[in-house]
Amino acid sequence: MLFSDVSDDELVSASQTAEKSHYETEQQFSDISDDELISASQNAEMCYLDAKQQQEQQVFSAEMKEGNGSKRFAIPVTDEEMELRSKASLPKNTLRRNMWALNTWNKWAVARNNTRLHGYQGNDIAINKWNKKKKPLTNLSDEELQYWISKFILEVRKENGTEYPPRTLLSLVMGLQSYIRTESKRGIDLLNSDQFVGLRQVLDSEMKRLSHTGLGCNTKKAQAISLEDESKLWSSKALGDYNPKVLVRTLHYLNGKNFGLRGGQEHRRLRYKSPQITLHEPEGEIAYLKYSEDVSKTCQGGLKHRKLVPKQVTHFANADCPERCHVRIYKKYMELSPKDNRDDSFYLQPLQKWRENVWFSRQPIGVNTLSNFTRETCEKAGLKGFYTNHSLRATTATRLFRRGVDEQLIMTKTGHRSVEGVRSYKRPSEQQEQHISRILDGSDDGPTPPKIRTQTDVSDESVTQTDSSLSRLIDLTNQPVVFQNCNFQFH
Repeated sequence: MLFSDVSDDELVSASQTAEKSHYETEQQFSDISDDELISASQNAEMCYLDAKQQQEQQVFSAEMKEGNGSKRFAIPVTDEEMELRSKASLPKNTLRRNMWALNTWNKWAVARNNTRLHGYQGNDIAINKWNKKKKPLTNLSDEELQYWISKFILEVRKENGTEYPPRTLLSLVMGLQSYIRTESKRGIDLLNSDQFVGLRQVLDSEMKRLSHTGLGCNTKKAQAISLEDESKLWSSKALGDYNPKVLVRTLHYLNGKNFGLRGGQEHRRLRYKSPQITLHEPEGEIAYLKYSEDVSKTCQGGLKHRKLVPKQVTHFANADCPERCHVRIYKKYMELSPKDNRDDSFYLQPLQKWRENVWFSRQPIGVNTLSNFTRETCEKAGLKGFYTNHSLRATTATRLFRRGVDEQLIMTKTGHRSVEGVRSYKRPSEQQEQHISRILDGSDDGPTPPKIRTQTDVSDESVTQTDSSLSRLIDLTNQPVVFQNCNFQFH
């Protein structure tokens, strides 16, 4: 239909023109070999790719200047930043222990060298070697580490000149090991490697000697809070909801006890945005709070803990005692806290002059203030003893143990990863201790377990019965016999 108006002569002429044009094009490349054509094609492709890459680089540079280049990749990091990120994998308490151990080591090394320079005589070649080379701790060989850390174990003292307890001495050695591993990337193992047998023998001997002197036998543990003491906290108004300061301390107390939170960091890490603690009020059911762990001491989220499941704990509303209900206290705190432009920390500073609907500022409570909450609350109620924020977690485990709750269920509440760890909270109550004392004194018989009868017991009992019968017979034959009103017949 498209060529219906074109004559046959015109079609033939157009076809001849097209063939001539194609022939002329072929003639232009008739003198160029196939290899040259392929090479030219490759060069053209490379030029195209280079131009495209330059164009993309220009676009990327423009995006970086405008702040849009971080949509996929971050700005290149320096070696120093990478080193800092590597050290950040260690918990803060571990880093603090490492620096404490290193500072103690450095002070000991300086004091030891000064002691020799001021009259200490000895043929210790390693001292001269130490003074000449002045090696840092991380550059010492395994042989030198064993030699000098063994000396350190025997000579280190507190600043007041007294000896360290055995566990503290072990912590110093572990701090030095961790520091060397972190700084020099050496996988030394002072407690297990065959290269440090001598060091372990020295450490073991010194720890035993210190234990025999009584050092470190009485370790100070945070006390659990009994039900009676908790009632005192409420009755003395150390806990309650009548003002901002008491309300936030009460919520801190209930969070620590009912969720089994650790003393410092787990309270400090609680957030307002993307919160770990959430309120659930299902229709027709009991309201409850749910704590979903993200990071903790035993669940860091790194390579070692990648297979661990973070703990999740629920606590239901207390209908029997609403004034002490965790859910009610939580709701009141959230209602009286600012909603906008506030810090992401969960615990906020109470206002000195509060309003009816706002009791708290937008600023978080300081770390030091938060760490003293439990101690100050117990002191206000007049409780005597050693109470810290860790007392709340100890209370969680101890109460559940005394009520016979299974160990595995307790571990889901406290977040312990080992049964041995949670068993450390199996502490007898004062009433139990008094009952045991009365049993030992003989003033209280107490529960007597049924005696297990053995074959020996049965045999002894039979012999006793036989002996008793013989004794009665012998007694009869040795006594005079009197017969009255009897008839005798003799045959």
